[in-house]
Amino acid sequence: MKKTILLFAVALGLLTACNPNKEEGSMGVTTISADQLLANSTFEQYSDAACTVPAADGNFIKFNCPTVQALTIFYLKADGSEQVLSSGKSGGVFNFTPKRGSDPLQTVYFRYVNQNGEEVVASKEFTLLVAADLAPEIKYLASNQGIKKWKWDLSMNGQCWGNMAYAMGNGENFAEKGADQWWGCTPDMLWSKEEGGQYGHTDGDDSKAGEGDFNAYMTFNEDGDIATYDATGKVLRSGTYKVLNYDGSRHEVGGNPWDLGKLSTSEPVIMYPYMINGNGTTVTDFEILGLNDDQLVLVYPGNASAGSWSEATFWRFIAVENEDLISKDWTWDLSMNEQCWGNFAYAMGNGQDFAETGANQWWGCTPDLLWSKEEGGQYGHTDGDDSKAGEGDSNAYMTLDDSGKITTYDANGTALRSANYTLELFGTRADVGGNPWNIGTLTTTAPAVMYPYMINGNGTTVTEFEVLNLTGTSLVLVYPGNATPGSWSEATFWRFTKKK
Repeated sequence: MKKTILLFAVALGLLTACNPNKEEGSMGVTTISADQLLANSTFEQYSDAACTVPAADGNFIKFNCPTVQALTIFYLKADGSEQVLSSGKSGGVFNFTPKRGSDPLQTVYFRYVNQNGEEVVASKEFTLLVAADLAPEIKYLASNQGIKKWKWDLSMNGQCWGNMAYAMGNGENFAEKGADQWWGCTPDMLWSKEEGGQYGHTDGDDSKAGEGDFNAYMTFNEDGDIATYDATGKVLRSGTYKVLNYDGSRHEVGGNPWDLGKLSTSEPVIMYPYMINGNGTTVTDFEILGLNDDQLVLVYPGNASAGSWSEATFWRFIAVENEDLISKDWTWDLSMNEQCWGNFAYAMGNGQDFAETGANQWWGCTPDLLWSKEEGGQYGHTDGDDSKAGEGDSNAYMTLDDSGKITTYDANGTALRSANYTLELFGTRADVGGNPWNIGTLTTTAPAVMYPYMINGNGTTVTEFEVLNLTGTSLVLVYPGNATPGSWSEATFWRFTKKK
């Protein structure tokens, strides 16, 4: 293929005409030069996507190039690679907003192929409005620093990919609570060929299997680039992305407030970009159901009909800087009727039900009663060490740091307890008494969580806990003692929330 590049900035006197090429037994084949293309094209700049407000430096450019059937429109990034703005058509609108700190004068390239197979690239300069700040949706995806890592989000019972009933209610309920989710799996099952593995949903390209690692990740940057990496940092997929129709509000689907906008990628480039039960079908266009500094939740409806219990695919990701959910300050969680410590019937059902709704809870109390010696106080459960009584303040807190140390403080910041801790997360809920129960265990080398006492244990301290919930804002711990699962026997619970 021949390739011709000609800048539009040359003087008109230097324009060259292409003579038609003749093919034997056919009509004349006309070739269009770069100058002819641009001389017969129109370009109008606007400040809005609807192209209703003309602007000399508008970032929305309406174009019409009638002398060719299809164009690829792009600009060159700092590394020399192409960023495609539009492709496959000769008219429409493209958006070009130069990154922060760029020169307002930008060159845009127009590539097409003549009927004789010759590839031609023309160029034109536009004066554009340079972004003073990132759009909110790009700041979420790429951070204010311009690039951000995302990993599999295991906070919803370890289920990062799976299926759901499409658009049965508010999209926020699915993003935050998993409402109407049917099934999901952990990352290690995505490319597994063993029983229960999800290899059958893939296209069989085993070179991408590294994305099924718990520590695989993907990056978004402010230039519109996206890439997926295995746990060692090897690039598995790469392409570009754009976010469409994002304004911070939910758009209606089937009469319900559903998605926040669309994520479109140039290639199947997100981690495990496969439609569930799609025989290897890859996905490049997604509905965004959750997007903030911590969370990215995507959905692909396929041919699903809203509100009809038909199947859609979901993906859950968490920002890498927020992936270490346990390492933060935790205080008493008063959201469940202010009952932060108490007892319940052990493992009578799904652990998620107890964690989120208090199912089978018998009794609980507020922090101020934990060390109280007054009527109704719970001093009798302690070991009588009054120097620890400050943990019974609603503003007391404990810190679990990334070095593996846990420290409990009173409301004034005085350390009351300290130890080392080990957190083990299973990636899914372990079976306890036939029920999906805890998502992991927390072990401390000494009694160091806030009020580490077994209920009705005569001062017995606890260092081994079952973790029933762990998200960015919720930590629910349980100590079964000698309780038997499913037998209505007594266990102790603790509820904590992220300290603000």
